[in-house]
Amino acid sequence: MIFISLIFSACDLFGPVSPPVCNPLGIKPTLKIINSKAATQCSSPDGEFEVKAITGKGPFRFSIDDEKLQFEGIFKKLFAGEYKVKVTDANNCEGFLNVKVPAALWVFQANAVVYPDNGCLTNSGSILVNARGGVKPFHYQLEERPFQTDSVFYHLDKGIYQIRVSDASGCFYQLFARIEHGDTGISYLNKVQPVINQYCSMTGCHNGDAGATTNFTQFNIVKRYGLILVRYASMQHRQPPLPQQQIDFIRCWVEDGTPNN
Repeated sequence: MIFISLIFSACDLFGPVSPPVCNPLGIKPTLKIINSKAATQCSSPDGEFEVKAITGKGPFRFSIDDEKLQFEGIFKKLFAGEYKVKVTDANNCEGFLNVKVPAALWVFQANAVVYPDNGCLTNSGSILVNARGGVKPFHYQLEERPFQTDSVFYHLDKGIYQIRVSDASGCFYQLFARIEHGDTGISYLNKVQPVINQYCSMTGCHNGDAGATTNFTQFNIVKRYGLILVRYASMQHRQPPLPQQQIDFIRCWVEDGTPNN
């Protein structure tokens, strides 16, 4: 490991690695629901639930929808809908669980159909929301954006999104949708290899002079170090900095599964 660190520092594309936030040797915390209560109706904030961490290292901290952390997994005064619960353990490792709070006297609810983000330099993910029950017309909100009448959200990056749906009676339903990374089609031969050749696989660096295990003129070696390439390229220690477009090409190629294309 020391040898690898020294090899990388020899190339001006790379720099020091920041320590991980989460202890990689720790067991990430997981959650389970141990108690729940439905809201009496869709407009009443009287639903509740309790979660418990079943793995990880205590003490644990809990939050819903990225709000204030607390040391108990009990959440009250909730409207009907879905909530993203986060638990953080003593190793700063995080776990997540989606919890649904139903409405006992109302059938208004919604679900999402998600399409992946296949773009590299532009975001192409989308979310289609289907609302049912309740009183039309429905209005839809993504994160903190204004409510809209269109039930589709376009041009989204990969990630988890909070969605709220309202009906004409004043009821709200909340849910979360995850957009996955699709296939961007970035070519190793045309987009990634030229960056490696220009900034790294030159004489005295990763061209084999320092050992075959870090010879970046070989595809299988570049493939092996794909995630490290993204990390170091993004840290911008070289001057002038690597253009963001070239960093994105490497990142997208790695997220596509490092194909030999």
